[in-house]
Amino acid sequence: MIQLYSASFITINGEVTEDAPITDLIRVPVEHLAPVRVPRSYKGQLHLGGKYLFETTGQHVLFESRLEQDALRFLDHSRTVLQVAAQPLMLKFSFDGKNYIHYPDFLIGRAGQRRLLMNVRTEAYLHTKQAVRAFGAARALADALGWDYETWSEPANALNLNLRFLGGFRFVPHRFAELAPLLLRACSVAVRLDDLCQHARPEALVRPVLFHLLWTQQLTADLNRPLGNATLLTSATV
Repeated sequence: MIQLYSASFITINGEVTEDAPITDLIRVPVEHLAPVRVPRSYKGQLHLGGKYLFETTGQHVLFESRLEQDALRFLDHSRTVLQVAAQPLMLKFSFDGKNYIHYPDFLIGRAGQRRLLMNVRTEAYLHTKQAVRAFGAARALADALGWDYETWSEPANALNLNLRFLGGFRFVPHRFAELAPLLLRACSVAVRLDDLCQHARPEALVRPVLFHLLWTQQLTADLNRPLGNATLLTSATV
């Protein structure tokens, strides 16, 4: 049985709150939470960490692994995500009479939806005793505060590779304001990507605009299949 004790967190102005009632988390905006711990690099480490630059917010968010980086990219691609705080809190809890601590990976603020508490781990890890214990506590915390909870694991390969590619075009490209309206009108009916590039010139400028429109979901395509010249594009407003 899980019993929640307290939460510790840090705000971006340096205010440290230790062992506070978990309900204190409700009063802090997601964008005001700083990481309670910062991952450090070390010789022989198995996971590659870094910072992901969000197109949505213009802010860097820490990640501890390539899988977390992929999760952040999916969140950035979503049009409902407004803020993401990495390593937002330290949770103290007990499980079967023993005391533990847990650091959830991300807390996410969303437009028109409840906050989302997220852990990111591989499918292989999900059924370990550590995962059951820690993720159960994270879900209990989310339930107690009226948040949603999700454990995010490896996505479908084609979709993940497509978003890795489109993520390279997540920021507004050159001549976007000029070309985007023309391309969106041309996609009022489904058009093959290569046909559209043949009729809209110069192609070297058109493709980055198309990929940014796909990233921002102003254009739609079946991203569960490999993206290529035969991909059909349609305006999201159709």
